[in-house]
Amino acid sequence: MATPTDHLGFIIGPSSVEYNEKISQRQQRWSKFLMSKGCYFSDSVPARWPSKSKQMRLLVRKGVPRAWRGSFWIHCLHADKQLRQNPGYFDSLTKSLPKEISDAIEKDLHRTFPDNVHFQDPQVGVDSIKLHQLRMVLHAYALHNPKVGYCQSLNFLSAMLLLHMEPENAFWCLVSICDHFLPHVHEVTLHGLVELQNQLETRLRQNLPSLYGSGHSQTLLLPTTSWFMSLFITTFPPETTIRLWDLIFYEGPRMVLIVAEHIFRLLLPIEGGDPFQIVQNEPRTWPPEYVLKGLERGGMEKLKGGLRGREWVRQLRKK
Repeated sequence: MATPTDHLGFIIGPSSVEYNEKISQRQQRWSKFLMSKGCYFSDSVPARWPSKSKQMRLLVRKGVPRAWRGSFWIHCLHADKQLRQNPGYFDSLTKSLPKEISDAIEKDLHRTFPDNVHFQDPQVGVDSIKLHQLRMVLHAYALHNPKVGYCQSLNFLSAMLLLHMEPENAFWCLVSICDHFLPHVHEVTLHGLVELQNQLETRLRQNLPSLYGSGHSQTLLLPTTSWFMSLFITTFPPETTIRLWDLIFYEGPRMVLIVAEHIFRLLLPIEGGDPFQIVQNEPRTWPPEYVLKGLERGGMEKLKGGLRGREWVRQLRKK
């Protein structure tokens, strides 16, 4: 008997049934809102999205309709603009890669969402459609940005995007995430990642001093490498991750720090076990509503002082 999977091809988790019951109602609310803003639909998907507003922010926190999510992410990441300005660019990125980069990509292809039906080979020696598309996107990005080339986590970012959109759109979203949204985080030096971790450490010292009194502060930060590089894909169940991506892409880079701090807030007090294992494993069981309700109750306002999203990104780009 085949294992039941959700709309994205992941094994169904315990929170899926409850969430499925809310989808239709939320899509109706979205439709009414978009029509009130004069937005029209093309092939049942919004042809354009309205500018930011308090009402739209509330809807985003409740979840973007599944059928529209790819279009929404493309809009938030300005990938549609990049595509229009660079017609044919993605298809032109076909020349050979250095062997070490192409080998690294090939090695990670089959490690990407191994339990997802779309990334499993239909037969030995034959790639699935999504695996073929994943190879295309990673190859193109490595040629587009030689400073990064390929590193682990790009496979997960690209694969999640491909579950919501076509390869060319996924490529431009990946460009936006790695080159503009979180610059230098995926480069060999990782200095963007280190800067982001330093920002988080400052926030934790200010807002969660008991965490730093535990003697485990440096150990607790170790899992944040994968949090930031994969944008929480390996941190939470898939449905939780994509709901957070809705919010992160809508609000901008500052939300990455807010979500990371929020994880520690939900984990406190960390006791009764190996702190690293607790931070690494506990969030993998958290359903969307558990994480997002905490953000709604004030998490958005916790990040005060320090470098705000745009300023932080601007400084990183100078380095």
